[in-house]
Parts: sequence; structure tokens; C-alpha cells
Amino acid sequence: MTRYIIKWSEENSKPCDLPDDKPIYELIPSLVKECQLRETDEQQHPIRYALFDTSHNCLNQEISLAKNNQPPGATLYLANPKRRWFARVVTAPVKPPLLPLSGNLSIPAVVGLGLIVVIVILFTRMMTGSDGRFAASLPTLTIEPFVPNVTPSAVSTLAPPSTPIVPTPTKLSTLVPVLPTPTSLSPTLASKPTYLEIVSGVKPEYRSIKPELFFVGRTSFGAFLWQDSKLREKIPATEGYVVVSNGDQIEILARLGQVYQVRIHTNVLDPDDPKVIGAVGYLPAWIITDQDVPPTPTPKPRPSPTPKLRVVKVNENDSPDCISIQIRNINANGWLLRIDGYQLFARFDGGGNARLCGVPNHAFTFSILDNKGQAVPGGQGIPAKGRDIFIGEWR
Repeated sequence: MTRYIIKWSEENSKPCDLPDDKPIYELIPSLVKECQLRETDEQQHPIRYALFDTSHNCLNQEISLAKNNQPPGATLYLANPKRRWFARVVTAPVKPPLLPLSGNLSIPAVVGLGLIVVIVILFTRMMTGSDGRFAASLPTLTIEPFVPNVTPSAVSTLAPPSTPIVPTPTKLSTLVPVLPTPTSLSPTLASKPTYLEIVSGVKPEYRSIKPELFFVGRTSFGAFLWQDSKLREKIPATEGYVVVSNGDQIEILARLGQVYQVRIHTNVLDPDDPKVIGAVGYLPAWIITDQDVPPTPTPKPRPSPTPKLRVVKVNENDSPDCISIQIRNINANGWLLRIDGYQLFARFDGGGNARLCGVPNHAFTFSILDNKGQAVPGGQGIPAKGRDIFIGEWR
């Protein structure tokens, strides 16, 4: 037994001693009762709970806590996978710095420096005279708003002025540079695959068609995702193999006749396993589409085995120089019990019982002969010693 901290809500948690060598699905029912959680939903359907680690990843319910790499004292979250009470952990992307430490300026920094240089040059031009000398006295600063004369029907085209504008010493106009409207610099998000399909042919009754295609667990059922188009090898996952179940979302990458190459996008059995989500492999087309399902093969009749006598020792309660045997399920009346290599015999009665005394005081073998003196199938060379009592069944 190993102590873990079980947390089933934001406010409730408690230490629990749990066996770390049993599958998790065997621990869930007792934990649900101990934490007094609901066992059915509003429609009286059973609620299936699961355990999650401290990163809120769902643990594999088919293996033990130790194989899930959960150390003693770890905090485990008990929740319904479809209605998790805890928040999912989301890591925000880190934005690169505008001024990297290497000394190379980024594009926004270069644009900002350029605008500062332009403003300094314009301000210097306004503060100097036509001969380039600084004005003796500062003129009155007057701000004149710029109102373009544009008619609604005219095409918005700004032509350069025919004569340059020269500021006078007595009146200055503030020049406001008109910057073009910036376009959206938001990065284009990766679009979802154009073709997703829902797996619909993972059904327990299909296991009889080709058992090696399917996975059967205590609490789950699914189809293996294979590594090659010949369906000979499986992709290893964190534990066991990548398994696709009914209702999973997959992307069709290639259609190879009766086999499809696919990529997994959602998976019910392992929703948080990074080796499952995004895994690429091959599936038979009929498992995905539930169309053109192969017929269930007719089992070949097995030949009936030849009946024979099966003898087992039950105890050593007879006399030191005697052995006893009873034969069932066949009429053994008149058969003989013979010690091999000795002229020692005993005949079976109508109840199938025989007892032979005077046997050797060491280990030996015996055989059982029918009414014709032939050894009965399964009744040859049976090892024994004094005190042994046997039962023989004809089957």
C-alpha cells in the first residue's frame, strides 16, 4: 500500500492508502464511494470516473499507479473525464523581444528609429532660416488643421504640390506626416484539416472478423492503428499501443484501396497522450466507414478428441503395501489392474473399483487392461507407490 493525496474538488482532498500494483480501474469504485461522489447522471446512466496527474493528464486506467510513474505522496485528481472540475493547464506562447540581446535590431525598432530621425530633420528645417542659420527669435506657433478637399465621387489620389512649401519667419505651420493605414500583421493561424472523418466501425461484434485488428480491455474496446499498409506492425504508445475507438476524429491522408493512411485528431481512450494525438498510421477502410464490412468467417468444426482414461492421484490413505483406484464414466467391470513387470493383478468390480495389495515397497508403474487383455488408452505406465489412491475418468 502506498499513500497518495486524492483531490475530488477545489475544496476537498484527503490522503488515501492505495495499492500501486493494481490497475487503476479496480481502485476507482472504492474511491468514488469514499469521496461520496455521484455514481449515475440525471438519466441514471453510470458515470465513469478517472484519475489525473498533477498536470491534469488522464492516467491509463488499464495499468497500475506505479506503471503510470506516480511516486508515493503524489496528488491525484478524481473526476469525470467529460466534466472535469479542474481547469486545464494552458501555456501562453512567449513573444520574442523587440530588441534581441545579440545586438541586431528588430524591424519594429528600425521603423521607430526612422520616424524619430524624420521628425528631428523636419523640426530643424522649421527652426532655421532660408540661409541655414538658426532663427534669432522664435515666431508664434500656429497650428492649422489639414482638411483635404476631396469630393465623394472623386478618386482618392493625392498629387504632389507643384511648388515647394517654404515656411516664413513670422508664421510656422506644424507639419503632421500622414502615415498609411497599417495592414493586419496578425500571423495566419494554421487552418484545420480540410477533411476529417468520424470513425464508426469499431464495434465489439466485429472482433470475430479479424481479432488481431482490435484491442479488448477491462473498460475499453478499440482498433489498433498499424504502422504499415500491410497491417503487420503496431505503433507503440506510452503504454501498450495506439488504439482508435468509435467516435474518434481522424484525418484521411491517403486512400490505398482497402486501407487508409490516417492521422488521429481526437481520441476517447487517450485524450491527453501526446503519442496518440497526431499519430499517423493505417486502418482498414471498413473500420473507419462501417461500409463493405467483411463477412464473419465460419468456424471450422473441430474433430472430437478420441476418448481415453485420465488417471489422477487423490491421496495416500491406503495401506503401505496396497493401492486403490476407481474408474468413472465407463463400465469397467471385469477390467484388470496390473503392476508392470510383476505378476500382480486385481479385477475391477461392477462399481469400477479395484484394490491391489502386496505391491513392491518402492516406486513402480501400473497399467489397466480391458476385458480383451489390451491396455486401455490413457491407462499405461502410471507411476505409483504403496498407499496411493487414484481416480480414473473416461473422457
